[in-house]
Amino acid sequence: GMKIVLADIGGARLDEASRAVSAIAGDDAVLAVATDVSKADEVDRLAERAFGAFGGVSLLMNNAGVGDNPGKPWENRDSWKRLLDINFWGVVHGVEAFAPRMLASAGPGLIVNTGSKQGITTPPGNLAYNVSKAGVKTFT
Repeated sequence: GMKIVLADIGGARLDEASRAVSAIAGDDAVLAVATDVSKADEVDRLAERAFGAFGGVSLLMNNAGVGDNPGKPWENRDSWKRLLDINFWGVVHGVEAFAPRMLASAGPGLIVNTGSKQGITTPPGNLAYNVSKAGVKTFT
């Protein structure tokens, strides 16, 4: 079966997810790594741990995101930056960290970057989220 690496900012939700997956797949099939995807060095460390633990990665499900609504960028620049750092740059960091290693392994490989319909339809109400997911669509 497939080995699974879980990454999240850390805390109870990561622990809960790890226990749930381990209950089905077995403890030796799961690696949980606290990772802040907004930081390239942490995502690179995640890739190192994944390849070190399992010898390779054939599927990267690049699915980090937050749905905050920070309002207008000129009113709340720090919240906009946080959302873009996670939703957009987190995806970029994942590709940067995993793709070269996956290509070097010469095995099968697939990277799936999760966007949102809001990156295509851009409905009113959450501009920052729409911008971040449109960025993921364009990057992918």
